[in-house]
Amino acid sequence: MAQVDETDETTKTRSMISNISDILNSSKSVEEICKSVYEMFHKQSSSPAKAEFALDVIYAFDPDTIEIPQYISEGLEWLQKYLGKEE
Repeated sequence: MAQVDETDETTKTRSMISNISDILNSSKSVEEICKSVYEMFHKQSSSPAKAEFALDVIYAFDPDTIEIPQYISEGLEWLQKYLGKEE
């Protein structure tokens, strides 16, 4: 079996995507998702300050009041289906 290079950027990105998928599937609230994603980025990111900024922007809005553009909604639906295939 081939060894996985944990320093490889592709591996790190895939690992983060898998972790986010796990967080989304196991969290019971938006607050729990935000906290878990924040902690994951802080631990795994080579630049936690960038992740912190992005998450601060996300926290600035109530998710129930955001109107998502159609193309983003379609992209998120595609991503959800794509991530669901691995389970």
